[in-house]
Amino acid sequence: MRSSRSVAATISLLFVIPCAAQSGAPNTESAAVKKGMTWQVDLPTNLTGTIDVGCNGPACDTHQGDTPCTEELPILCIRKQGTGFPLPKPASVSDTDQYHKWSGGVVGTTRATVPPKTRAAANALCSKEFGQNWRVAEFHDGWGWHFQAYGGVGDPKGRFWVDISDQPGALCWATEISSSSCTSNGQCPSGLLCCHSCGLPDCANACLRPAADGKCPLFP
Repeated sequence: MRSSRSVAATISLLFVIPCAAQSGAPNTESAAVKKGMTWQVDLPTNLTGTIDVGCNGPACDTHQGDTPCTEELPILCIRKQGTGFPLPKPASVSDTDQYHKWSGGVVGTTRATVPPKTRAAANALCSKEFGQNWRVAEFHDGWGWHFQAYGGVGDPKGRFWVDISDQPGALCWATEISSSSCTSNGQCPSGLLCCHSCGLPDCANACLRPAADGKCPLFP
């Protein structure tokens, strides 16, 4: 009797141990998933036809992205250039909070899509949807973190892909910049400025998109 019990126990261990080992193994596939940064609506469209959008809480990661790049979400697009732009701020809209500055633009969202491979392709989707001078909205289109604009989004409760010029690790698409470091504006692609890249004294200069005033973005 003891012998048969010992055999049964040994057989059960042969199945239990491999399963335990598998459950304790790290999920390297999950850890390697590429993610992109997404934003959401801060305040819904009001009577002035404006909207406040931004990066909110842990749902928005400006360094490593927050949403798998395989997920289909709309792209937030903006127009700030061309005849009549930048647009003046409505008198009833307050932008005294530096984190919620007026962008001077108008926004809209594309249909939900897996993010394209390059920033140029993302800009092309915005142009295809809305027309000339439209591009993917960027983290610094206000002062940083949030901005206000005319327009709206398809799903006010949903999230959408947004660009960020100085954190390539937070993007699903390539930025087409061979090197983010610079010492002068002449080393940067058209439309970008050579600016201090963060709020710390030891940060190197990088090619960044200008703030709404046309100057280098400020960091807290």
